[in-house]
Amino acid sequence: MSAPTPALRARLPYRPALDGLRAVAIIGVLVFHLDERFLQGGWLGVDLFFVLSGFLITNLLVAEQDRWGRISVVRFWGARMRRLLPSLITVLLAVSVAAWIWTLPGRRTAVAWDIVSSLFYVSNWRFMLGDEQYFDQLSLPSPVRHTWSLSIEEQFYLVFPLLLLLVSAVVRARRRQSIVFAALAAASALAMANGYANGTEITSLYYSTVTRAFELLIGVCAALVLGRTAFRERRSSVLTDVTAWGALALIVAAMVVTDSSAAAVYRGGLVLVCLAALVAILAAASGTAGTFNRALGSPVPRWIGLISYPLYLWHWPVIVYLNSGTTGLDGLALDVVRVGVSVVLAWLTYRFIEAPIRGRRPFFASARRVSRAITIMAAPLVLTSAFVVAHSQPPQSELAGYGPHSDLPPLELTPEPYTAEARRSTMLLGNSIPFSIYKNVATHEFRQLSMSQTTHLGCDPFTLQKVVDGEANEPTRSCLDWRKEWPALVEAEKPDVLLFFVPQTFVSDLVHDDEVATFGTPQHDELIRTALDEVNRKADGAGTLALSTLACHDIPAFDKTEMQQLNDIERVERVNSVVTSWASENQVPVVDSFAAFCSEGYNPVLGGDPLYEDGLHFTVKSAPLVWAWMMPQVLRFADEARGASS
Repeated sequence: MSAPTPALRARLPYRPALDGLRAVAIIGVLVFHLDERFLQGGWLGVDLFFVLSGFLITNLLVAEQDRWGRISVVRFWGARMRRLLPSLITVLLAVSVAAWIWTLPGRRTAVAWDIVSSLFYVSNWRFMLGDEQYFDQLSLPSPVRHTWSLSIEEQFYLVFPLLLLLVSAVVRARRRQSIVFAALAAASALAMANGYANGTEITSLYYSTVTRAFELLIGVCAALVLGRTAFRERRSSVLTDVTAWGALALIVAAMVVTDSSAAAVYRGGLVLVCLAALVAILAAASGTAGTFNRALGSPVPRWIGLISYPLYLWHWPVIVYLNSGTTGLDGLALDVVRVGVSVVLAWLTYRFIEAPIRGRRPFFASARRVSRAITIMAAPLVLTSAFVVAHSQPPQSELAGYGPHSDLPPLELTPEPYTAEARRSTMLLGNSIPFSIYKNVATHEFRQLSMSQTTHLGCDPFTLQKVVDGEANEPTRSCLDWRKEWPALVEAEKPDVLLFFVPQTFVSDLVHDDEVATFGTPQHDELIRTALDEVNRKADGAGTLALSTLACHDIPAFDKTEMQQLNDIERVERVNSVVTSWASENQVPVVDSFAAFCSEGYNPVLGGDPLYEDGLHFTVKSAPLVWAWMMPQVLRFADEARGASS
């Protein structure tokens, strides 16, 4: 989303109702990020911002070209940077401080790079190519994850003026130019639909500039077709009001009912939402004196719209860092604090940074020169701060819960000596936890045991589903594909031991055949056994299946029920009791990770260094130590399996 465009207001009539639409958009996004159960499609507010940005920026550039016969691209870029960067830099500096204090050690480098990518407006590509899952419920989110939309807009600002100049040189008539951009919009929308049909991950479709460009281009086309007539005042009419209210109602309804995983969203659904947004935008821009413009242009929505850009910048890091772990609050009380802090920070940013730069308040004698100086000097400061976040030791944090001040002495794992009869092989099976061992150990040379893996981020190798916020958590298509593929990989490689890491899924309520089994009930225990039976059947290609019990964790909760359940050591013990009972009945050997890591409760330190990089995954230092402890047990399992089969 972008800040309101003051340059446009100097050239075009100011329409308070446009700020009211910004208020609708930011409220949707804010509520979604607070708790998506309240507004599961609130993220569609970003789409409204995109259409509005495309419409307003095109009007600005067309007005300049019509008046002067040219577009000063460099001046346009400079103006956008002066208006957007000071507020962004302010927030990034604050995030750097918060990350230095609260971010877990293994996450600090990643967060530092997130900050840098946000500064240079490429964070959407970083998150798309990395593992930042926008709709994921368990992963610890980046405090600047929301800057993906700013990156798409800034990339649009970089390319679109050049493209408009190119098209204008070939096609003079504005309406014919709109046909070119309509074709580009159609190509973008088709890329999204085709990507979904071909199994592209939703996160990639969500973050990609290519698949989101049509939203901005819809606004572009409207501006080219209507030009300044879009801002011409018209008489109020019942039809205009009804149409505008209908479009807004459609947007709000979409925010209420839209499921991010629904196929319709990516097969034209977002196009319809953007067209509805365009209808509302055109009504607001027209300046008619109907009920729609009076309501959206009234003081409260107008004020929220004016601070929408800094509010968008602040709200997400506030939500990330003001959680139940740092505040001691939860539920409605926590949400009220988050909203209050976000609004206050947004207003202060607007009042003392944005407004002076835009000439709305007499705060600086020469706000433009000051903004230019701030931008030039503060950008290196953000880079320096990111470096500090990545490489310095922060103060001890109660949230992090690691380091020499832990109440428990550091864990010491003593491997049980064992010499295998011959070189053996093992394959790790599971989600990102066994992968965190593999990626940090695979480069090490172990003479007696070779290692491979078949893992998938956030995915289990069985068909059982967990319940998240009262609903079955649907697997991604790549997860479904992997579930079909891993047994064939095991059959092809034939490892001596297939080591399956018991997943976090088992601490949640489970669902099978549309029947929900509540944690702790006999039905829930039976579903765990059913899942283990399924894995055991599909593991025929291995010499033997082995299990690693679920360890205790202390993940910064970020107010997600799923994380809070995983942090509950009694739940973990209950799961392990069922797992070990099943293993005993089925003669499946067990690596007791819980006994090793949790004998005295959660212990975050192994040999003086953090055990986990984020409360869940092993670090580059801890993984080799953990594997050195596991390996003799795996070797023994392999020899025993060979002996049993000979």
